[in-house]
Amino acid sequence: MNQGPLNTRTLTIVGVTILGLLAAIYTGRAIATGDFKLILLGAAAAIAMTVGLSLGKYYWMLIPLTFFADGSIGAISLPFSYKEIGIIGGFGLYLFHVSFKKQPFRNTTNAMDLFIWANAAYLLSVYIRNPVGTLAMRTELVGGRPYFTLMLTLLAYLVISQGRVGEKMGRRMPLILACAMIIPSSLFILTEFFPKTAGVIYPFYSGVNIEDFNLGLSSGGELESTEIRITSLANIGRPLILTLCALYPPITLVNPMYFGRFFLWASGLVLSGLSGFRNLIMAIAAYMVIGSVVRKRYLDNMILACIAIASVILLSSVHMAGAPVPFAIQRALSFIPIDWDAAAIRSADDTADWRFEMWKDAWTRPDHMRSKMFGDGFGYTFKEMMLMSDELLGIGGFMNSAKYEGHLIRGSYHSGPLSTIKRVGFVGAVFLIGLMFTAFRFCLAVIDRTRNTPFFAWTLFISIPILYLPFEYIFIFGDYTNAITTLFFSGGMLKTIDNSLALWKSKENPGPGRPALQPVQDDLEAPGLSNAR
Repeated sequence: MNQGPLNTRTLTIVGVTILGLLAAIYTGRAIATGDFKLILLGAAAAIAMTVGLSLGKYYWMLIPLTFFADGSIGAISLPFSYKEIGIIGGFGLYLFHVSFKKQPFRNTTNAMDLFIWANAAYLLSVYIRNPVGTLAMRTELVGGRPYFTLMLTLLAYLVISQGRVGEKMGRRMPLILACAMIIPSSLFILTEFFPKTAGVIYPFYSGVNIEDFNLGLSSGGELESTEIRITSLANIGRPLILTLCALYPPITLVNPMYFGRFFLWASGLVLSGLSGFRNLIMAIAAYMVIGSVVRKRYLDNMILACIAIASVILLSSVHMAGAPVPFAIQRALSFIPIDWDAAAIRSADDTADWRFEMWKDAWTRPDHMRSKMFGDGFGYTFKEMMLMSDELLGIGGFMNSAKYEGHLIRGSYHSGPLSTIKRVGFVGAVFLIGLMFTAFRFCLAVIDRTRNTPFFAWTLFISIPILYLPFEYIFIFGDYTNAITTLFFSGGMLKTIDNSLALWKSKENPGPGRPALQPVQDDLEAPGLSNAR
């Protein structure tokens, strides 16, 4: 007898009931032993599974909702971040849905998929050639956690690529993803400005500035901030500008007549400037240019360029007239040849000189790149671990000292090509760049397919950073781990968009002799966004 998929509501009720019984037994034992950390751990696991089961067919949303939360549960010694917990939970629910025939495996392999699996396979070969253990195992190399993290990211791609949503959820996805990016960063910034709040937030989320809180306790009071730039603001400014460029034509963002979006755009620009990152200002400019090009509004970029030039001239005039521009903003704009303060220019130039010196040492010193052809992989010798411990303890100065050596050992070169050669060699670099450009082509294809559909803004939210990534990675600022993580996650999202588009089109145009599909019901009701074209 052929059995169809089991009823979602029945499975959810049964699953939550079983979890409740197990949680009650677990909590009773923990109370009896007085281990309240176990109680917190059990409660967190029960809540996570209940939420996952309640999401129904949107179980895979656990991954994008937690993907940008790198902190863990500070109150318990759990070796997983929220991001990793979300991926593990999402993958477990994926197996659950497939096992109970609630979801078929959608096989729509393209060139991007092949390069994703090729990169994963090559990374596995790098691990086999450079096996990494732990300090307790006393292996030659230790510190291979990035392998585990990248494996989870591959699972995230696998799960997300099987998902699909309806029209309403498709319109909401840019805002959902933007909130998932901004909320963890906002918690960190909150604890930077108000250190005492770290004591309240840290037990639930460790990705906060706990150092100032601890220093405040030891000094007996609040600390006065002496920062001249707030780098963490970049993690709010960038996703805010990206969201606006995905939802609206960039030319409208600089038009005060659209006050709401103009205010948000100006706020994102100020936050980005206060972070002091030059590469972030370039990224914002690129996002706006790409946002206009993909909408085929080429003339808009000429207008935007004129507005940018006029704004810089006005800003320079105000600065020279005696109303000084904040130091961080001057530093972020220091690549523009204007009479900025010498200290801001020197700060930016010193950073650039430091990077160039590090690139030279990384390339010429054989102890930092042992195999340029095939890569050294992840992991460190015991001597390297000691040097990085010195950096954490504040031993040594900045140049040619523990901190400088720490960056070299970690492969934190602020250079995409060099960090890739360090980890996976020239061979791995070929695979990564191949993935980068196949993802680039797939973005353009999905943009064309979703034009004039409810999924267009979502597509732009995912695609704009990928279209900018090759240039940024090669010439501006890049890192192997960040690049491949972004490509895996974004690749899965693009497949989800493609799946959702296919379902939406089959509903709109079912074909002769076939009944129209019922709309995909969204689990959450909310007003949809207007289609941005």
